Amino acid sequence: MASSKWVERSFYPYAIILQTIPVVAIAPIIVIWFGSGMSAIVIIAFTIGFFPMLSNTLIGLNATDHNMKNLFYLYNASKWQVMWKLRFPAALPYIIAGAKISCTLAVVGAIVGEYIAGVGGGAGGLGYAITVAASRLQTPYLFALGLSAAVLGITFFLVVSYISKFFLGSWHESEMEQE
Repeated sequence: MASSKWVERSFYPYAIILQTIPVVAIAPIIVIWFGSGMSAIVIIAFTIGFFPMLSNTLIGLNATDHNMKNLFYLYNASKWQVMWKLRFPAALPYIIAGAKISCTLAVVGAIVGEYIAGVGGGAGGLGYAITVAASRLQTPYLFALGLSAAVLGITFFLVVSYISKFFLGSWHESEMEQE
């Protein structure tokens, strides 16, 4: 989308529309199309986590310094060279910011997906356990499950933060040590 304004104008509005529809409204459709089970849960989690990644990546790719782009064009760089050697590295902080948002939203998406798509029995996860605990009015267990979901989201966030420090730590101000 960042390479072609025509493609961006054609598909980005649909991504925005998909993001504004509540996942609880589209989850039953996903279950009908893909069946209940792990595939529906993954699609629901992906749907929730995709838009922050798309939005931040697109903003980052479009925020590349125009003077640097002009320099690349001056040296006859191809579109692929401009994308992979200039725009992508410049967008990396935005991409990682989107990943930090999306990784926590994906936990929520997986729980909602399991809540609606229902993987039960021994294979059930947090969403299934929340459904069972809520139907049995097990308030302490619900609090424990909520805390477990929070710990899982924080763990994913910390993993992405570590990746951020690895990729950005030596050159980007957001990850460099303060003086």
